[in-house]
Amino acid sequence: MHSIEERTPRVPATIDAVIPLHDTNRPFRRTVASLLDQRASLVEVGARLRISIICHNIAVETVRSALGAGFAEHDVALEHFVDGIFSPAGPKNHGLSRTAAEFVTFVDSDDYLEPRALSSWITCAEATGADAVLAPIRSPDGSILTTPNLRPTKPTVLSPVKDGLATRSLPYGLLRTASMRRIGFRFTEGLRVGEDLEPTLRLLFSDCIITYPYGGAAYSQTDDAAAGRVTAGVAPLREEFRWLDLLATKEWLLALPQTHRRSIALKLMRIHGVGALLRRGDAIAQSDQGSLSASIDADTLWNADEQEAWLAIQRTIEALAGGELAALSRRDARLAAAAGATADPAGLAAASSRHRLPNRRAELLTNRMSSVLSHDAIIRRYIRDKQRRSRGVFDSGSEPVDRG
Repeated sequence: MHSIEERTPRVPATIDAVIPLHDTNRPFRRTVASLLDQRASLVEVGARLRISIICHNIAVETVRSALGAGFAEHDVALEHFVDGIFSPAGPKNHGLSRTAAEFVTFVDSDDYLEPRALSSWITCAEATGADAVLAPIRSPDGSILTTPNLRPTKPTVLSPVKDGLATRSLPYGLLRTASMRRIGFRFTEGLRVGEDLEPTLRLLFSDCIITYPYGGAAYSQTDDAAAGRVTAGVAPLREEFRWLDLLATKEWLLALPQTHRRSIALKLMRIHGVGALLRRGDAIAQSDQGSLSASIDADTLWNADEQEAWLAIQRTIEALAGGELAALSRRDARLAAAAGATADPAGLAAASSRHRLPNRRAELLTNRMSSVLSHDAIIRRYIRDKQRRSRGVFDSGSEPVDRG
């Protein structure tokens, strides 16, 4: 006799690839072509793909015309969505709310997927029962990003703290639709930047099963749309960090164990806080050299109001951690303190310049020596990086693809 499993045909997994599009000058035809290329390998693993372009504040006919007749025979759904807001959060949420697929993946209109990416991700999801598969991400320089901070042992199910999941800021990969709806995963609307942060952290620090497709093909980021990105330029700190004010009040975040909140807080300071200060310091230096727009001057980039905004950002992040950021590197801590101590643009530029000078000791040692070997300390990450390289943790199953 045959078992029930042998007599019952397997129901193919379904994936909806959602592309938010607000400008047909973006290279979205390349995005669509890379998704259509996935279909043959998906058939091999018993999965089906639907492609949805969310026409964000733009007419469907305009997108259809720009897409061209060559794509007409394929299953590319065009959906109109109008909210009048220059942010991808609305169309992404629309795509998630409308999909009937078992899995959803979001692909920005200037990025693309490498061959067999979706088949490797869905294979990983079905083998592990994952709620989310974090995609390997290839940066514009051709390298695979070494985030999250995975254990060298290649764990099947990832741990929020042990695998440094807070270091992953974007939900690229494969998401199980029912799980996203269960945990309330939604991009933060009304923000010009940072709409990904809260939902990504909510997912990674939830009870969801998170996995990584070791050796799988990558999600490939490009810098083709850098000039048109919302994140281009330097906005006032209060505008840039609006997402932080919203994030810091979320009940799910405040209910996390302190070890989880500390891991998140360290990431927010290292990546977003220090990054914001360095961008401003660099911009002030460019302004002094006359290489910035004449409409931007150093006093606009840093002043007493910006200094006060920075101090408020520091207080919020430290409160989230439950106190000082003891595992922050001395180099980062010195820059943060210097920014809080001056309203002078030249002072911030000098502090940023010092931060960029080679200083291995300040980079590896922590703000408090008792935390130098803590799980979130930089020196632990350096040790892990060497172990990961020797074990090929971030090796990708494909080479960079030149799609013009």
